Amino acid sequence: MKVLVKPNKKETKIISYNKENDTYIIEVKGKPINNEVNFELIKFLSKYFKTNKI
Repeated sequence: MKVLVKPNKKETKIISYNKENDTYIIEVKGKPINNEVNFELIKFLSKYFKTNKI
């Protein structure tokens, strides 16, 4: 699974899926400082795929 992350957004959500390069484009609520975006992305994807956090 490939993900293109766009930080500093109002809310975390999947914007689109690019079939050509098999990539999800996700806007993430959080700043690219101290792994804040990474933690928010993991939290979001855990809920989206209904699984436990890693």
